[in-house]
Amino acid sequence: MDGPPPRRWTLADLELIRLEVAMDDRLGHLTATLTPEEAAAWEERARHRTPDQLPVPDCDLAPSESVPAMAEQILAELTDDERTLRALAGSRYQGTLLHVAENPATPLAVLLGLARHTCATVVRAATGHPRLRADHLEDLYRTGGVQIRVGVLSRIDVPRHLVEKGASDAAHDVRCAAAGHPRLAPALLEALADDPAQAVRLAAARNPAASSGLLARLAADPDRDVRQSVALHPATDTTTARVLAADPSSCVRLALARGPALLCEPALAGLLSADEDEHVREELAANPACPAEVLVRLGRRGQPVTVRRAVAANPACPADVRTRLAADPSPYVRRAARC
Repeated sequence: MDGPPPRRWTLADLELIRLEVAMDDRLGHLTATLTPEEAAAWEERARHRTPDQLPVPDCDLAPSESVPAMAEQILAELTDDERTLRALAGSRYQGTLLHVAENPATPLAVLLGLARHTCATVVRAATGHPRLRADHLEDLYRTGGVQIRVGVLSRIDVPRHLVEKGASDAAHDVRCAAAGHPRLAPALLEALADDPAQAVRLAAARNPAASSGLLARLAADPDRDVRQSVALHPATDTTTARVLAADPSSCVRLALARGPALLCEPALAGLLSADEDEHVREELAANPACPAEVLVRLGRRGQPVTVRRAVAANPACPADVRTRLAADPSPYVRRAARC
C-alpha cells in the first residue's frame, strides 16, 4: 500500500525555519553557542533557500516535526562549534546526524559514536570522515557489524590488509565493498569473480583496477548487469568487446555502443551499426567516438528518426551529413542538425 505523499516545503516553512532558533526552546541551548556572525549566516542561508533547494521532508515525520528537523540540519551543516555538534549528535533526526557526520569540525569522539549508528548512511558518512586515522578504522572494522565494515572499506585510504580481509568476509555486502576497492590484490579480485553473490561479481566488474583478463572472464557471466559493466569498463580489450557485440541482451550491446571500447576498436562500430535493436544504433550514433563512415550510414533515410536525430546531434557528424539532415523530413532531425 502506498504511503502518504511526501510533504513539500513552502515559503512559509522557510520563514518558520529562519525563526526556529528564537522560538524553539529545544534548540535554544544549541544556538546559544553561535557567534553573532554565525547566527546571521545561518539565518541568511535559511532565508535564501527556495523550496526546490530543500530536501523532501521525511514523510514519517508529523508536519510539526518537519520544521525543527530542517532547522537542526541547517545548523549542523553550518556550525563549526564543537559543543553545538556534540549536542546535535543526540538528535532523533537522521538528517541532522548525517550533517554532523559530514561536518569537518565534528569531534573525533562524536564521529566514533556515529560510526556505530543503526542508519547505514550515517555510518558511511562517519567512517569516511578525514579525522579518522588508520588505528580507528582498524578498531571499527574489528569490532563493528556489517555496515561498519562496509563503511570502512568504502574509504580509498583504508589499510590494504583490511581490504584483503574483507574479500573473505562471510557477509556478501562486505565482500562487495572489497571487490570494488582498487587496492584489492589482483589474485583476490580474480577469486571474487567467481563469487556466488551477483553483487560481488558486479563490483569486481566495476573495479577500476580490473585487468582485461578478468573482464574477459566476466564477459561470460550469466548475469546481464555484470556483462553490461564489462562493456562499459575502459580496460575491456577488443577481443572481449567483439564477444559482447553479439551478446543476447540488447542492454549489454547498448552499453557497448555507449562505452569507451569504440576508441580502441573503431571496427566495432561497424558491427553495432547493423544491430537489430534501434536503441543500440541510436546510442552508437550519439557516441562521439563513432567513425565518420558509420555516421554516414546511420544518417541515411532508412534509419529510424531517433537514430538520424542522434547522428545530427553528434559533434563528430561530418559537415555534409549534417547539411543533408538539416533538410530531413522529420522536424526533430532538422532541429538537431541546426543546433
